[in-house]
Amino acid sequence: MIHLTVLNLQEKIFDGNVDSITIPGEQGELTVLPSHVPIVTPIKEGSISALMAKGERYEGEVRTFFDSKGGIFEFNNNEATILL
Repeated sequence: MIHLTVLNLQEKIFDGNVDSITIPGEQGELTVLPSHVPIVTPIKEGSISALMAKGERYEGEVRTFFDSKGGIFEFNNNEATILL
């Protein structure tokens, strides 16, 4: 399980547990699973998708999506932060 925090300069958009995260990276689409090697990478414009952890699914939602106009993605020790 990955703890994901999504922020912009004004607010915290999401703070919860997910099973995977897919981002539009500078070199193409990137999917991160638990225990992935540490990474810091820019995010380009597109859609970010997170597969919700079973205990975090609300009203049948399996995935949550965030629109990106660019940002930074950081992953280390099953903690992910996205700054949009």
